[in-house]
Amino acid sequence: MKINVNTATTKELCELKGVGPSLARRIMAYRRKKKFEKGKDLLNVKGISEDMLKDWRYKISYSGTKKTKKTTRKRKEEPSLQDVAVDWVEDLATNFIRDKFEDLEDFLQKRKTQKKEISKPVVRKRKGFIHRDHTKNKPRPTTKKTTKTNAKTLTFSQINDFAKQLNIEPAAMRAVIEVESSGGGFLADGRPKILFEGHIFWSLLEGKGMKPRKLCKGNEDILYPRWTKKHYKGGAAEHDRLERAKRIHEEAALSSASWGMFQVMGFNYYVTDYKNVQDFAVAQYLSELEHLKAFVGFVESKKLLPHLRNRDWAKFARGYNGRSYKKNKYDERLDAAYRKFKFKP
Repeated sequence: MKINVNTATTKELCELKGVGPSLARRIMAYRRKKKFEKGKDLLNVKGISEDMLKDWRYKISYSGTKKTKKTTRKRKEEPSLQDVAVDWVEDLATNFIRDKFEDLEDFLQKRKTQKKEISKPVVRKRKGFIHRDHTKNKPRPTTKKTTKTNAKTLTFSQINDFAKQLNIEPAAMRAVIEVESSGGGFLADGRPKILFEGHIFWSLLEGKGMKPRKLCKGNEDILYPRWTKKHYKGGAAEHDRLERAKRIHEEAALSSASWGMFQVMGFNYYVTDYKNVQDFAVAQYLSELEHLKAFVGFVESKKLLPHLRNRDWAKFARGYNGRSYKKNKYDERLDAAYRKFKFKP
């Protein structure tokens, strides 16, 4: 069955190879102004290439362009409730969460291809950083220092290697590590450091069609409509908050926590090779290398690498920590940490 690019929903558009939630919204924003009549019209949308059009050739249609002109004009003047809801969810940084937390098709395809082609562990470059296969056999010694795949601690040597590949000062990378996780990604009991965000949980439950306000009684510290830090407990107690939230809705709960050394939110699981948030969460228990992989993928997806390279801490903190970064003085803390490590061997 072909997908009509003039009437398809976000979820239907994401079934096309190479289309994620962001690109799907750009397609929908463009068609509100002008309907797609032929393939070349799609090239006007940022992120769509001719190769993608060739791949979609027998998968998309453009029917219904004339019937929807009046509707398009009306939508432009009076935004629909769906458009308002999408913008609201985006402000809460949950714009990438879909109904069933399905992974993007291109990531799944890459993972399947790698499993078929790679018969033994290798060290390969991906997205600007080294990704080591997690298999029982030892990897080939292609780097200066090899580490066991089950090692949890990230060494200075590994930090420096990753920083070099990303063209970032090691001191800048270490500054982010210290500010975001106090220097490590795990608690004393071996569990990853997390921070549960009840306002994100509220938003995701609404996206699932649930009514969080009816669930508030007895859950006031894990379910609230606006951000606040008064419910943070820190350390192992954050896992207690997460476990209670999982009893309400597991996927939404895992997506509402920030994980590991770099405190990457669970709903950003798609920047890694994992097909869902559950697999992403399990990986955070393995090692700080997994934390670093999530960090690199997130920073690249948010186009924050230039700010980190230029040490523009305000812009980096805004993109990484959100609009409230000033309240927590993230930019000042990052700058202070960088200066400390700058002259440290």
